[in-house]
Amino acid sequence: MGHCFRIVTIDQKVAYIGGMNIGKQYANMDKKKNPWRDTQIRLEGASASVLNTYFLKEWLCSIKRSGWQDTISYLRKLEPEQYETTSDLCQFIVGGVDTNKEAVKNYYSGQLLEYGTKVYKYHGYIHAKTMIIDDELCCVGSVNMDMRSLMVDDEVCGVFYENQLVERYNQIYDKDITDTTPYTWEEFQKRGIKERFMESIFFLFASLM
Repeated sequence: MGHCFRIVTIDQKVAYIGGMNIGKQYANMDKKKNPWRDTQIRLEGASASVLNTYFLKEWLCSIKRSGWQDTISYLRKLEPEQYETTSDLCQFIVGGVDTNKEAVKNYYSGQLLEYGTKVYKYHGYIHAKTMIIDDELCCVGSVNMDMRSLMVDDEVCGVFYENQLVERYNQIYDKDITDTTPYTWEEFQKRGIKERFMESIFFLFASLM
């Protein structure tokens, strides 16, 4: 099992989740992978405390047992934060690696296009793992829509039921659409022999990519 979640927690009060890693491409400093588009979200309050607990659990599983004492001493010093109850709901789904082979992406795009789904190709590298559903909720996290993320790796995703946040992310999505080119069913059917051959090869390893 892999650990592909991205969690930053600060003093149990502030936490960040999303698709961002630490790397120069995330600051648009990479010469090849540019422009790079990602999404990270800041959380405060009880949700930050939940993420802090999850992070520490994974940390203890990742280090040698001889190093547990420092972490346990830190945990004992923590005082539970008092939070007001609100009507804003936030839940976390805890579960890979991006499939960056164009042939595999086109193959899955073709399956979506066959059922009438609209597919757009971003002019750059879009690494954001986000979803908007019925203008009522949005998901932001590290989860990819593939078997590895959903069944193998540990991931984290925030699901937000909050009109202002959903409305704001709809605006971000609309901006992203202006930086894309539609990928059509006709284009997919016209792909060449070389691309079809690459699909057949890389598809065998898609769950590991």
